[in-house]
Order: sequence, then C-alpha cells, then structure tokens
Amino acid sequence: VRQDLDRIKALGVDILWLMPIHPSTTYHKYNVSDYYAIDPMFGTMEDMVALIDALHSRDMKLILDLVPNHSSNQHFWFKEALKGRDNPYYDYYTCVTTAEKVGGRTYQKIAGVDCWFECNFSGEMPELNFDNPEVRQAMVDVAKFYLDMGIDGFRFDAAKYIYYGDNAKSAEFWDWYMAQLRAIKPDI
Repeated sequence: VRQDLDRIKALGVDILWLMPIHPSTTYHKYNVSDYYAIDPMFGTMEDMVALIDALHSRDMKLILDLVPNHSSNQHFWFKEALKGRDNPYYDYYTCVTTAEKVGGRTYQKIAGVDCWFECNFSGEMPELNFDNPEVRQAMVDVAKFYLDMGIDGFRFDAAKYIYYGDNAKSAEFWDWYMAQLRAIKPDI
C-alpha cells in the first residue's frame, strides 16, 4: 500500500475518494445496512485508520462517499420501523397512507397495513425522513464518527433528493447540515 500511495502521489493526486464502503446487499453499496461498519471485502476499521494515516503522512486527503438520503431495507432502523407506527424508528422513514401518497414519487407497500414507504431509487432503498430531528442528528453523528477518525470530507450521494422534488428544501437541509459538520471540522 505504501508504494502504491507513493506512486499515486507522484502522479499529482492529492485527494483519494472512496466510493461507498459500508455493508450493503448490492454490488454498488448505495443502500447502507450499517453506517458504522466497513464491508469486510474492503477491510476493517483498523485498515481505514491505517489508510488515513498513510495518506495524511503524504499530505494527501481522503473523501468518503456518504449516502444520507436513504438506507438499506436491511438496516436496523428500517427493520424496526416495519414493526409499526408505535416504534420510535417508524418516523425515521418517509411512510404514508394510501391517501397521503404524493404523485411523482415511488412507494412500496408494507404488507398488512395501509402504509407505504417512499423508495424513489429502489424498494431496497427506503427514503429517510429529514423532517425528523432524530434522523438529522443520526446523520450528523455518522459524519462526526468519520471526521473524528480523520476523514477530510465527503461526497454526498443523491444530494438533491433529500426532499424529493423540493430543491429549495433540500438546499436548506444542506446549509444546515454543512454548518453542523463545519462546527466539527471547520476545513471539511
């Protein structure tokens, strides 16, 4: 790895961007099943720390692709949400009744109840509910975990879809979110 990083640095590269590295049920890893883990095919958290240290020792930075818009339907939060409206994780996702469905969005029905979860990319990728302050804080906590580890920045997947079809509301979210992250790491 050291020789590879030296060669990469010699090419003039000063930032390395990792595509999604979290456990997922798909090849592309954009449906995260655990934000606090690394898919074993990519290594371990110890490997991540070693990579960060190796990059920083070469005056290089590391950007992580983070997927805040949706999780996997295999994520703990979603499995809990399926237990019903009384579960605290139910409001982690955009769940609606048949009458509340909004045109232009994609939903998948939850069996046995009048409840649909929004899933604009795939039924395997339920949309998180960023009107819920707990979800917002959970995603700040995820970013903080990696910033504290030494990650220098993020590429945010599906950024314009935080509020599907509402660019102004999505932009407001990102202004808020980036202010939270800059309070943790001003040079993010």
